[in-house]
Amino acid sequence: MIHHRQAFTLIEVTIVLTIMVAFMGFVFPVGTRLKNHALTLKTQVQCLRYRQGLLAYKEHYGYFPPFLHKDQCVRLSNLRTTFVATLTGKDVTGPTAMDYNPDRICFCEFDTNELHENGLPDIFLLVREQLSPSEASSRYKHLISSNHNVDWSSEVILFFK
Repeated sequence: MIHHRQAFTLIEVTIVLTIMVAFMGFVFPVGTRLKNHALTLKTQVQCLRYRQGLLAYKEHYGYFPPFLHKDQCVRLSNLRTTFVATLTGKDVTGPTAMDYNPDRICFCEFDTNELHENGLPDIFLLVREQLSPSEASSRYKHLISSNHNVDWSSEVILFFK
């Protein structure tokens, strides 16, 4: 008489579950680190795009947008709609925002996620014209505690927390 096994034993199930739990213990921290790294890279790419847009704006008009005061650090989310309207050339807030870009030139494209209220990450912007790199670095060091890759040699400095 041949006996066919119908199910797993309790010991076999326990061993498989233990192996799965151990495997998940290794995978979740790595996944979290990868997700955080991806978000950091995305923000760095956004900063590069915004810098290129501002430099293209200056090349076209001969100056930076007037709402960006020289050598004063501003939080980009405080200027979100004006910043987007100025760099896209689209009227997103009303006719006054287009005063900064009367030619309606698109200097930088924004995807739909960036246009929402919380779409812009916590990015700080500095148009450095009179401050030396060392002065700018020491003055705004408290704002850049979580991002150590700030290029102080440029006249447009973007960094994020």
